[in-house]
Amino acid sequence: MHIPWVEKYRPRSLKDVINQEEAKAKLEELINKWLKGERLSKGILLAGPPGVGKTTIIHALANDYGLEVLELNASDVRTGDRISKIVGRSIKEASIFGFRGKLILFDEMDGLDLKEDRGSVGEIIKIINESRFPIVMTANDPWDPKLRDLRERSEVINLSHLRKAMWLSSLGKYAKRRRYDAKKTR
Repeated sequence: MHIPWVEKYRPRSLKDVINQEEAKAKLEELINKWLKGERLSKGILLAGPPGVGKTTIIHALANDYGLEVLELNASDVRTGDRISKIVGRSIKEASIFGFRGKLILFDEMDGLDLKEDRGSVGEIIKIINESRFPIVMTANDPWDPKLRDLRERSEVINLSHLRKAMWLSSLGKYAKRRRYDAKKTR
């Protein structure tokens, strides 16, 4: 089975995520508070242009802290009823398979269509208020008017553009890993 290189070499740990030091520090601060028993009163809204690693950073964080990720893509699950059915019970139940807890991830929030996706924002706000687990959302544009109510109930963490030097560094690491992987399979 062929795995696309972007998946195969996706950062699995926060230490491998490049150029996002402020965002990583803020996320770790919030998760450490939660792990010490402090309930997060707000959701977390990761904001930044496509390709900067919003979803990747959450999976890396979960991997580092031994957390399960329950991920819903806004383009897949849209209505409040569907969100409630999928996430509703999960926000109160313990994590399974030996994880320390879970992160609830609503990916691509600016993909919501409020005319078609009735009740979605209200249901997510309800989940933020009731969940014993951190609620994380991603958006390319956090200032999209339809995200106003979610933004007001969230800690907004902006991710930086990746600079050319960062990309080149990552590509160099990828090439070294690729050569190493090729040698291992011979």
